[in-house]
Amino acid sequence: MAAMNSRRAWLMFSIAIAAYMVAVLQRSSLGVAAVEATDRFSVNAASLSTLAVVQIVVYAALQIPVGVMLDRVGPRVLLTLGAALMALGQSTLAVAPTLGVALIGRILVDGGLVNPVPVTLCRAMGADLVIAVNLNSEIVGKHL
Repeated sequence: MAAMNSRRAWLMFSIAIAAYMVAVLQRSSLGVAAVEATDRFSVNAASLSTLAVVQIVVYAALQIPVGVMLDRVGPRVLLTLGAALMALGQSTLAVAPTLGVALIGRILVDGGLVNPVPVTLCRAMGADLVIAVNLNSEIVGKHL
């Protein structure tokens, strides 16, 4: 294994860190604005919770298609597409006049977040070592 002293290794490491930080911010942004969102959309908390449920459904549903896309189009295209989807989704959420439009924005955000810690992508792009921290309550899998 090559030492992590090349510019390319540090670039891959920086991309992974940036992608993870953006993903965490994207996922948690609605939690910070829940009270304002219930007022803005004139809905109760139960209705607003559909935005959280759609996150889980979209994330789970896109695991296999994103894996296939990775094989077909490559990591650079997939990372770029994911970032574009997240930006479009957050922009839609920012101006959403109704809960329905907010759901569309949330689907776009979560579609771009299918691989929030792009370990496989970073390795495919040439990183020898990718360090990630699991902030979930359970460890789902390991990438060594």
